Amino acid sequence: MQNKIQSLYGIHFSHISNHEFQGLKQHFSFQVISRLPGSAGDGEAIFTGTSVAGQECLLFEYADSTDKVSFLISPDGKNVNYTFTGAASSQTVQSLIRGSITKYCLQQQGYFCLHAAGLNIGGEVILFIGQKTAGKSTLSAYFHLQGHPVWCDDYAVLQPQPNSFNVRQGDVSLKITQNTVNALNIPAANLKSVFTYADGYALEGSGRHIEGKYYFTQVPTPASATTLPLAAVFLLQPRQEKPVALISRPLQAEAFTLLMNEMMLPGISPKAYVRLYFQSLKTLLEVTPVYNIHAPDDITRLPEVYEAILKTTANARRASS
Repeated sequence: MQNKIQSLYGIHFSHISNHEFQGLKQHFSFQVISRLPGSAGDGEAIFTGTSVAGQECLLFEYADSTDKVSFLISPDGKNVNYTFTGAASSQTVQSLIRGSITKYCLQQQGYFCLHAAGLNIGGEVILFIGQKTAGKSTLSAYFHLQGHPVWCDDYAVLQPQPNSFNVRQGDVSLKITQNTVNALNIPAANLKSVFTYADGYALEGSGRHIEGKYYFTQVPTPASATTLPLAAVFLLQPRQEKPVALISRPLQAEAFTLLMNEMMLPGISPKAYVRLYFQSLKTLLEVTPVYNIHAPDDITRLPEVYEAILKTTANARRASS
């Protein structure tokens, strides 16, 4: 029995039985292109598939010691068949769909996407981009705690306009770690686990655990718009004990290199998307204010960073008007 749903981006997801899924797989021969082990014995494996008739697909598989969630994706990124077994919960399946699966489908459909978190600041979007441990989720969560709605998380879908870009509304919950929860004293009522086991599954004695990541939602997102103009992009640099300046303007070449390195799904992005990303990035840097954030390695100074970003964004808005 199929349960067909449609995402925000016109991607059709069909939940089918494991027997039906295995029947579809039999038509293809697969070659692994990426394998990422997880921290709890789980992991992600990605395969290209080719049939005798020359048809193609992509296979994403996520598994721990006994459970598996699998996705077969059409070449145009518009149709996804998936199945799951064992203790995998519907929450875990939806989290995977909202993550790498949608990212890949968006690339296949030719959308320009940045690996970023976006906040709605007075009807415009600012994007935070940074490598792991740079503090992107903590800074984004702090902005959210100050009353700024989340516009997108993990990836931002950008639409070119004359001399600017718009940002489509995406996932309106932030994915944050336990460290961020602890540092900002975020109430448990505003958190929901990203990955869980199915209801009633006996975890005691299993020795398995789910990595502590949470969806954080506090401020309702206005429903009046599906796109907002992009005001500025902030690149999070490694945190420093005593930064000379909280905000600076990077050289365009430096910003371009960092943003190229932050392309989503490295190693499996199709060549057509790499060309699109390259050209769109050049345009973005020509028409959008881009800044470095040199955040101090001291959580108590987050209010200073917050005020500096708001001031910088306001100045950029006045300069462009």
